[in-house]
Amino acid sequence: MKPLLISVALMCSFAYAQVALVPLDSRPVNRIYPVKLAALKGKETHVLPWYRLGRGQVSGDIQEIQNWISQQKDAEVLIVSLDSVAYGGLVQSRGVDLPATEAIERLQVVKKWKLETGKPVYASITIPRHPDAKYRERNLTVIREMMGWAKDGIFTDLRVTWDDAVSGSPAVKEANSLKSLLAPNIHLYPGADEVASALVATYLSPETRTLKVQYSDPEKAKEVIKYDGLPLTESVKLHAGSVGFQVVNGNADLTLFVFNGVQDDPRFTAVALNQIKGPLTVVDVNRVNQGTFRLWKDLTTLGKTPQLLSLSGWGTPGNNLGTALSHAKLALSGVDATRQQEVLAYEYANDVWFSAMVRPDIRKHFQENQMGSKEAWEYLQNKLPELKLFSGFVVKGAGLPWERSFEWEFELDRALP
Repeated sequence: MKPLLISVALMCSFAYAQVALVPLDSRPVNRIYPVKLAALKGKETHVLPWYRLGRGQVSGDIQEIQNWISQQKDAEVLIVSLDSVAYGGLVQSRGVDLPATEAIERLQVVKKWKLETGKPVYASITIPRHPDAKYRERNLTVIREMMGWAKDGIFTDLRVTWDDAVSGSPAVKEANSLKSLLAPNIHLYPGADEVASALVATYLSPETRTLKVQYSDPEKAKEVIKYDGLPLTESVKLHAGSVGFQVVNGNADLTLFVFNGVQDDPRFTAVALNQIKGPLTVVDVNRVNQGTFRLWKDLTTLGKTPQLLSLSGWGTPGNNLGTALSHAKLALSGVDATRQQEVLAYEYANDVWFSAMVRPDIRKHFQENQMGSKEAWEYLQNKLPELKLFSGFVVKGAGLPWERSFEWEFELDRALP
């Protein structure tokens, strides 16, 4: 495993941090992106070093994670992935052979932090994906216990999300079995990698906002969408509600345009986009893990990019909805203008350029098991000069931290005039 290119210490190497974050694992969407969102509101975030967190099949260091939490008494809030604390990360939550009693015992460090500090804990836990999960009933037992903790006030906010609900997955049925345990501070919806961002947004922007939703294909939006296991319209409402948006039909604080394919007339999307006034968020769910480059060209051609508060197209529908709505919710509450442009540039580089152009290209030249090679990383570096971003930033360094092509890690710098 190569060293990650971005040290979070560069962003938050302060003796005192306002937000303490235990991510789901070391991937940039979990470890770096939420820090960028918190910085929009001027909040300093302390995050575990990447090498202490889950990295593919390598478990996070449970003892170090527990020790680290115990040391964060000065933070004003703890945002924590309970899967990291109990199992060592998302991948490990699916397959580690651990009794429920021991997993719950490991989680006592979070309860102790709450009881000793009296400060808020925003937490998440995942219903694992099928067919990878080997101990589903164990996971559900731990989840039920955590929902009980939430009712007892240990968690200000608890997210229970289900991961990658492909055809045949029991996750949606399992989620339904938990509905009787819900409380006002517990949210249940599809996703996983977007949750830390949603918790950051909920903590830093707790007010309610209104949201108008438009789909590129309204009829298709009523169908169950892969990986969420729900109709797209229902998933949108759940994700919107999870960060404090109320979906309305008329004028709203924000318009969410969901690109879920095109109708018979390919001009429909451009016409619909051109009619949108005011703050805009665009989420691309047409293809999993791959942004649609033509959509973003239309946005630029139509001059809609100045309206953008956030964008997403990098992952599953739930991932994309969660990250984009979290960013937009913060942006509506007033944020630093320069940092806002940097986060937009980060999203564009990751969700459009990398997912739609760079990743397909690098896959043509290297097999997936070669993504950790020196040759693959050097090839990636040679692609970077092409990545001049619409918002005045350029990518100046990059790597593949999990030695696979799904995600990259990179730095941004301002583009030369």
